[in-house]
Amino acid sequence: MHWALRKQTWRWALLVFAPVVLAYFLWSVRSVLLPFVLAALLAYLLAPFVAMLEERGLSRALSIVVVYATLLGVSAVMVGFGYPRLIRELNGLTEAIPLYAAKFQEIILRLQNNYSSFDLPESVRKVIDQRLAGAEDMILRLVHQSVDLLVNLFSQVLSFLLAPVLAFYILKDKDSIRSGFESLLPRKIKGDVLDLVRDTDEIVRKFIRGHLVVCLVVGGLTALGMYLIGMPFALLIGIFAGLADLIPFFGPFLGAIPAVAIGILQSWRLTLYAALVILVVQQIESSVISPKILGDALGLHPVVIIFALLAGGKLWGIVGMLVALPLAAMLRLVSRYVFLKLVE
Repeated sequence: MHWALRKQTWRWALLVFAPVVLAYFLWSVRSVLLPFVLAALLAYLLAPFVAMLEERGLSRALSIVVVYATLLGVSAVMVGFGYPRLIRELNGLTEAIPLYAAKFQEIILRLQNNYSSFDLPESVRKVIDQRLAGAEDMILRLVHQSVDLLVNLFSQVLSFLLAPVLAFYILKDKDSIRSGFESLLPRKIKGDVLDLVRDTDEIVRKFIRGHLVVCLVVGGLTALGMYLIGMPFALLIGIFAGLADLIPFFGPFLGAIPAVAIGILQSWRLTLYAALVILVVQQIESSVISPKILGDALGLHPVVIIFALLAGGKLWGIVGMLVALPLAAMLRLVSRYVFLKLVE
């Protein structure tokens, strides 16, 4: 009896302290984790398609190969059409940044000259000058950060190439990985934990996969609309809008900034067209695409969603806003499950 109690104590100690030690280790080597994170995400998203082919009689290895071949074909078509234009637009934007900076300065000076004719108190005038200068710095900083973000994405080529290889092994050995995880769980709570993991998996998978589809559609429609109105850097604007749409509520506003800013530097007419394109795309996204693809995937109240986004942004910036909603949904599930167990 004493031996069994000691064994149970050591098991609970392992369950408590092992995740802490593992989290500390992963944080220490976070600089090399990107391909593994991408591989886990890719395997997580592709697992249902592999399982579907297995149910049709294919072996697991062959199912993974078929899924990879399909994904590779679609990617090759997209890269073949988009990559040359994307490189041209990146080079063009890099060359255009000094010209855009000069135009922004010209617009700021024109605004200053326009309001200088009004009889304003000196203190008010200083505040306006500071705000105009701050707006100029903010816009230029956003342009530079957007370019840096896209360049950094392309600089991680090795991680993107290594991720599918790692994902192949994860998919191939997912049963043994699952069995290893289940063997670590105490028998008394194994059923509850597995039920909780299954429910969490259903919500998170639907949210991630659906959100990626929505972002691809928003990015594609935005790029097409910008191309049709003659907006420079249409593909870059579409990519930025799609990436920004990963952030609910605030994403559409962030995604609109480059299009409106570049439009202002071209003409007010092009600015109006760009704003109309963004408005139409967002209306289609919010009224048609998201309800059909996402629905109420997370089951969170809008107030909770906004709070989670703000809290995630405060703690971890853009990355925090991206992971805030899945984490909030998981916390809601766990809290509800624990509460129900306590009141049984």
